[in-house]
Amino acid sequence: MVIAKTTEEVANAFGRAVIRKKWGDILPLLAAGLKEHTTVESIAEEFGWLRLRERLRQMHIQLTGETDEMVPDLDPPKRFEVFEVEERDPPVGHDPSVPVTWMEVDFQPSEDSEFDACYNCFLAFVDEGVPRIMAFVIESATD
Repeated sequence: MVIAKTTEEVANAFGRAVIRKKWGDILPLLAAGLKEHTTVESIAEEFGWLRLRERLRQMHIQLTGETDEMVPDLDPPKRFEVFEVEERDPPVGHDPSVPVTWMEVDFQPSEDSEFDACYNCFLAFVDEGVPRIMAFVIESATD
């Protein structure tokens, strides 16, 4: 495995691992503090589509007020894009003296899907000699 040296490279490696369901490939991308209480199983539970699809549906319902019957099932992610995030608060409980960089990974379904987006995942990075993910936040792609 090639060691990712920038936050963008780590975010891209993360996105590829999620799309390919290679949960074990995510562990080396995590900061020591997050890695302590994260397992391959917990990553699969968090990002596996069967559970996440329902979680995203519920987020959409809460944001829009639509009923369960009105919200179609999302298609699973097949593509992604990575963006640097200019302004976002540090993760809760984070030491403010330690710099944090945020990247956004926008997951999208296949191009032939009726949907434009699946969800967004914000990754908080700290420097451990190389950038490592110290926290993540999954958000609905609902506008």
